[in-house]
Amino acid sequence: MDDILVEFLAECEEGVTKLDQELVALEQDPGNLERVAEIFRVMHTIKGTSGFLGLARLERITHAAETVMGAVRDGSLQVTPEIVSLLFKALDRTKLVLEGLAADQREPEGDDGDLVQELERVVQGDAGGTAAGEEGAQAEAAVSGETAGAPQETEGAEAERTAREPEEPSSAGAEAEAGATAEQAGQTPDGKAPAAAGEAEARPGTAKPAASGGGANKPAASTLRVSVALLESLMSCVSELVLTRNQLVRLAREIGKVELDSAVQRLDNITTALREGVMKARMQPISHAWSGLPRLVRELSASLGKQVELQMEGGSTELDRQLLEYVRDPLTHMVRNAVDHGIETPEERRAAGKPERALLRLSAGQEGGTVVIRISDDGRGLDLERIGRKAVAQGLCTAEELAAMSPQQIATMIFAPGFSTAEQVTNVSGRGVGMDVVRSNVEQIGGSVKVETRAGEGTTFVVSIPLTLAIVPALIVTAAGHRLALPQLGILEIVRCGEQDERKITTVDGCPILRLRDQFLPVLSMREILGLEEEGEGACHTGYVLVLEAGGQPYGVLVDGVLDSEEIVVEPIASVLKDLTVFAGATILGDGQVAMVLDLKGLDRRLEARHSRQPARTASGHAGGERAKTSLLRFLAGNETLRAVPLALISRIECIESGRAEQCSGRTVIRFDEELVPLVDIDGNTFGLEADGRLALIFSDAGRRFGLLIDKIVDVVETEVRISLKGGPETVLGAAVIGDRSTELIDVGCLVESVFGGWFGTPAEAGGANEQELRRVLLIDDSSFFRALLIPLLENQGCAVKAVDSPKQAIELCEQGADFDLIVSDIEMPEMDGYAFIAWCRQSRWRDTPVIALTSRTAPADVRKGEQLGFDRYLPKLDQAALFRAIEELAAGTATRSVS
Repeated sequence: MDDILVEFLAECEEGVTKLDQELVALEQDPGNLERVAEIFRVMHTIKGTSGFLGLARLERITHAAETVMGAVRDGSLQVTPEIVSLLFKALDRTKLVLEGLAADQREPEGDDGDLVQELERVVQGDAGGTAAGEEGAQAEAAVSGETAGAPQETEGAEAERTAREPEEPSSAGAEAEAGATAEQAGQTPDGKAPAAAGEAEARPGTAKPAASGGGANKPAASTLRVSVALLESLMSCVSELVLTRNQLVRLAREIGKVELDSAVQRLDNITTALREGVMKARMQPISHAWSGLPRLVRELSASLGKQVELQMEGGSTELDRQLLEYVRDPLTHMVRNAVDHGIETPEERRAAGKPERALLRLSAGQEGGTVVIRISDDGRGLDLERIGRKAVAQGLCTAEELAAMSPQQIATMIFAPGFSTAEQVTNVSGRGVGMDVVRSNVEQIGGSVKVETRAGEGTTFVVSIPLTLAIVPALIVTAAGHRLALPQLGILEIVRCGEQDERKITTVDGCPILRLRDQFLPVLSMREILGLEEEGEGACHTGYVLVLEAGGQPYGVLVDGVLDSEEIVVEPIASVLKDLTVFAGATILGDGQVAMVLDLKGLDRRLEARHSRQPARTASGHAGGERAKTSLLRFLAGNETLRAVPLALISRIECIESGRAEQCSGRTVIRFDEELVPLVDIDGNTFGLEADGRLALIFSDAGRRFGLLIDKIVDVVETEVRISLKGGPETVLGAAVIGDRSTELIDVGCLVESVFGGWFGTPAEAGGANEQELRRVLLIDDSSFFRALLIPLLENQGCAVKAVDSPKQAIELCEQGADFDLIVSDIEMPEMDGYAFIAWCRQSRWRDTPVIALTSRTAPADVRKGEQLGFDRYLPKLDQAALFRAIEELAAGTATRSVS
């Protein structure tokens, strides 16, 4: 292909990308004259160069579009959505011609008369007739001597004329013409380097313009376009050089000659600098991958009748061009799903108290050796209950497995192949193709996708991808005599384990577990993965544990030894090994031997597969007379008294490093990202605590967190909880014999009240407690934290508890014929709240069953509403005394319907 044509196509690609974004922005801010001038300038540049090259079809289209923008710039035409849509139509036709030009080196055949007439009619209708429109267009063309079909100035003549024009007074039109023409000559009217489509910073593989002195003869900034094929070839050479460098480094260590060491060190430095330079030339701003999203959001929201504002941040973050293509489709899928599924209609948002215009935010940034992209919306959030039902219906899990899943695990179901919650197939969604493509594309390049959602508040997808795939820093490890390479990017830390070491691997329920800084990590054995060791009790538990992370949770991989760290070049895996999903490829080590490269995502899937073989455990309680066993974490805090809390209540365990705790607003706090988390000691105190070097059990619910400071974790036990001794400090529920030792059970609810003054921020009342046996209790609450907190308390009041996380599950129990002596229900729950549930109850076969509302919504209006709908008691969520008193009265059958 002719070099001039190649250069023209490259500049046009930058120009149409810019127009895609600028036209969307212009529609939102039609009075922005700078943006109008920029759009006009880009259109004029494409038109002028296409005329110079004799591309008549392209020139005619862009000339008509430029005429419309000229009328907008002159104030004779107002920007409307219809005008923008027509300009987009012209832009699409321009892209079509450019694609044909790139493929065949000539313009494709086609008639654009209808489009040109539409553009001309717009100008004629708003500018006062044909004469005015044509006269304005001819005047614009005359400034640069470029009327349709007329001979064009040479590049040198244009530059010479442009040098004179800035020195003379000129109209806005002449200034724009001068700017566009000067850009073609490599300069702007003021003699500086181009500031838009041609600038070096926007092009991969070009040098940044060097600063130089002023003056009329100031030289233009030099740029150089390099073909992608040449860059790929250079990268291949650098990869081979890295492998050769690794071999020489190994030989130098073995020979031990000082002179050789010095030469190898210089070679190492040169290789590193060359590698970084070539990789930098391959980098492109990530905005290249999302340049088409503003238009996508505009057209999709219009077709769905929604109002969406797209904000994009961090577009200058650079990424290897090879990865950009992998990222483009996942970003498009997630943005489409956000607009279609996540964001509500203006009417729905207005009813929910939200602004009618939704906010969709796309941000990117570099964190360590990865690029992290976040796509977040302020829509309705994921419907986890609906996702769960669909997952069961599609056979992705059983109802029992679903009941044991955390909300995060349920949310990840959307990445399953073929999964969709859409009721009907549309041209936007519903075919179950999309989110599985997102995950497979991202994982194919060594990245990961996480989803975070809150009902009614929105959803955020977090995509983490490596900066490059070309050369990867890796750790060389051994297992059963085989050497393997593991990318260092995924390794959090390395821990030595053995019989003589402080840290040991133990077996729980047949699975290896490592206790690391008061966390319990599941461990995979690399020998087992390679098929060289039997799974279970007889497995070898000596070696090094590489701590990795899957789905935000750490786990370990046990290897025999750790040899070295090397920069490796990953080669594709042989086709006969494609079914070995734990390997990402192979590499040549410094001694010339081949080693397999482990796939971090393959290891994650191995861990998930092992967990899926374990029997599911739930904390939902029992409806019969059998008492549930509860996992308790036992610890020491303040003295030698053994204390315990339900393990299910703890979201994480933190070691408080020196200086991390702060005093703020009368409390001791630590910082998690942008959140200040209060700390409390075992007595409920929150200020002046000595936290350095101690551990904190982190509890979380309803979007709030706090930490309980302790000194030491003793163990985790699973047992029935039978409180045999009441009384003691306010923060203690009572004492029980667990194993062979007496243990105090901590009242986490009391700690919540001491920190937040109520259930994570809602005032509560206090009172005394009574005991009374009640046979069957149904507990309804969507908070797993509160269910885990309340089940042991109710069981110690003599209740047999059945716990569900939604009123719809309770209704299913009723329809199946289940009966209860008492129902305890939350109010704020997704899909169906407590008010709707009690109204249903009073019309069902449970019409006479006592129902207690246990909620943080205790405003007078809420209480009155609950009383009118039929709750027998309406109680604050943390008032255990009032709850137990209500149980006693309702069980005795002497209570009348009332509220507290």
